[in-house]
Amino acid sequence: HIYKENFKDEDGDDLHEEFLSARQSNSKKARMRQLLRQREEKAQEAFDAWRVQKALKEKAVEALEFVDKPGRAGQPPKVAEQHWRYVGEQLKAVDPTLLGAWVSWSEGFRT
Repeated sequence: HIYKENFKDEDGDDLHEEFLSARQSNSKKARMRQLLRQREEKAQEAFDAWRVQKALKEKAVEALEFVDKPGRAGQPPKVAEQHWRYVGEQLKAVDPTLLGAWVSWSEGFRT
């Protein structure tokens, strides 16, 4: 611990600058500040990654509206099945939680 009372000259005057310097260089507090900064940086990185992933999910759902549904008129069953699986795989690659969007999109094909 660093106490202000320990920073006095021979006359009993405060050595304020030395006290502040010692307080700043206190290794334990410095380490705690460093850990706190690292934690804040990691939190910001995680938040940024979450925002990017959220935007990708939203774009995928929006784009799904423009993708032909499987089993449209004249499409062979095998081709429809391949298309249906492909779209599902691509949505899963963006985010596995898009299963509900895929099920809604393919409604009537397999249900």
